[in-house]
Amino acid sequence: MTFPACREAVRQARRWAVNCLPGPDCPVAADVQLCVSELVTNSVLHSRSGLLPGGQVRVRISVAAGSWVRIEVRDDGPPDWAAAAKPAAVTQPGASAEEGRGLRLVRALAGGESGENGKGLYWVRLPWSPVPVAGAAPEPWGTRWVKVMERAGWLCECTGQCGRAGHRCPAGHAPRYPLHVVPAAPAGDAAAASLPAEGLVALCAGCRDGAERMTARGAAAPQPDALFPSGGGS
Repeated sequence: MTFPACREAVRQARRWAVNCLPGPDCPVAADVQLCVSELVTNSVLHSRSGLLPGGQVRVRISVAAGSWVRIEVRDDGPPDWAAAAKPAAVTQPGASAEEGRGLRLVRALAGGESGENGKGLYWVRLPWSPVPVAGAAPEPWGTRWVKVMERAGWLCECTGQCGRAGHRCPAGHAPRYPLHVVPAAPAGDAAAASLPAEGLVALCAGCRDGAERMTARGAAAPQPDALFPSGGGS
């Protein structure tokens, strides 16, 4: 299916992909939604398709019921065509929004069965039984991701995590505002793997960056018993 490379493409591609599966009880349905969302967002944000008028993103879903689901997303290539001439590592995903977080997550869900050709094609093959991301998670990451996003209405849930007291962010899952599912309380990316959906929150890129800065400032603050507290004399 071909979609226009605009903000609505992410939602449309996600819904279309789910309809390609055998039914709503498909065990990998949540991971398919997550991967399609991340890959299409990446194309809309970081390819010629999203930057030039009339750009398109093409999505292909192949299903081997009981074995795997393969997702392919093809855009019009990198904004700088010189980059397309460089050798591509076909077993590693390329850069994506917010320093590659989205494609790193896709690769983790696929257990390494993912890649790109450096010219606009991204692919991932998901096992029929979801692969745990890390740690003893209460549910597969894709399932928890979908629960959080649906609870948030696909909008940023920031209510002060960014450091602005009482702030409520209106940003949605759209170009320039990719959403990230992170711990509701400062804990770092690694902790998210073992948290239930109730302990996670959807934040846009700006609010997530603000939360990370708050966490970094807290970690750098001097301890009460520091030998030489900052700001003091000799």
